[in-house]
Amino acid sequence: MYTDLSLVDKYEMPDDEYAKRTGTVLEFKQRNRLGRFAETDGAKPPDEGSDPDAFSADADRITVGARCRVMPEAAATIEKRGVVAFVGKTKFKPGYWVGIIYDEPLGKNDGVVGGERYFTCPPLRGAFVRPNRVETGDFPEIDLLDEEL
Repeated sequence: MYTDLSLVDKYEMPDDEYAKRTGTVLEFKQRNRLGRFAETDGAKPPDEGSDPDAFSADADRITVGARCRVMPEAAATIEKRGVVAFVGKTKFKPGYWVGIIYDEPLGKNDGVVGGERYFTCPPLRGAFVRPNRVETGDFPEIDLLDEEL
């Protein structure tokens, strides 16, 4: 019996073989156009510039702790739901931002951006979005593995 697991040979599936399999994370991301599979036309969203009050009115209607859904960007096809964990100005970009803790691991961080902690959540569950993309209300969790969606 091994006591040092580093001595155990591990199987690594070749990328092309993994790509042929069904029911994988890769297939899920491709089907839902997430991450590197998101379709973009190369155009960047309009820049809010350096306006420190960008999205102030939208931010005023959002409260920390509220259930929410994030309106998808043009290329996204999956609805993201979660809880508002932060509303306010940040150090990473000007204007107002909303920190979301997603129900599923669809985020980009754990509440830390640029070394500054804005809220705490598990890895890949946190994200920052502009307040105009956040709708608060009665949005229960969605099971992304539910076939009936």
